[in-house]
Amino acid sequence: EKAMYANIYCCGGSVKLNNFTSRLQTELTSSLSRRMSIVSPQHIRKGVIVKTVNEPQLSSWYGSKMISSVSSFDDKWITAEEYNEYGPNILLKKCTHQDL
Repeated sequence: EKAMYANIYCCGGSVKLNNFTSRLQTELTSSLSRRMSIVSPQHIRKGVIVKTVNEPQLSSWYGSKMISSVSSFDDKWITAEEYNEYGPNILLKKCTHQDL
């Protein structure tokens, strides 16, 4: 859990909102302080690190581009025909291997 809170990376266009990362860090620190009342807020504040990726508004596109080039994801693609036949439930079939 410590490693997770120390490596929070924000991406997407919302990151461009004024003070987004600092507000997120403050909210997470506050939430963790309430959950872990035995740990001082100063200690938690040092452990919560929120960063912004370069070009956050394009990060979803970059991630999709990377995943599309990995062959192990080939069976996860959803065609228009599959979506039209199964609707949103196709996600259960493709991503969790549940029968519809």
